[in-house]
Amino acid sequence: MLDEPNRNNLINTGMQEAHRISSDAAYEAQDFINELEKQELMTESDKNVWLSMVDYITLRNDGKVELTFLMAVR
Repeated sequence: MLDEPNRNNLINTGMQEAHRISSDAAYEAQDFINELEKQELMTESDKNVWLSMVDYITLRNDGKVELTFLMAVR
């Protein structure tokens, strides 16, 4: 079992790491947005764009289609 100072140090270290990861993700997201803004607007569907984003497709028993994108976003 950790004593109080070590427990607090562990918590503070974890919080700092979570903040760093969150900040890194925010910068990466902003870089992605900046790159998108430089590109021309798509005026027609491009199957290669979909193929680069979709991890897999699930056809459900109720007839619905569920797309799971890379990074497990549904």
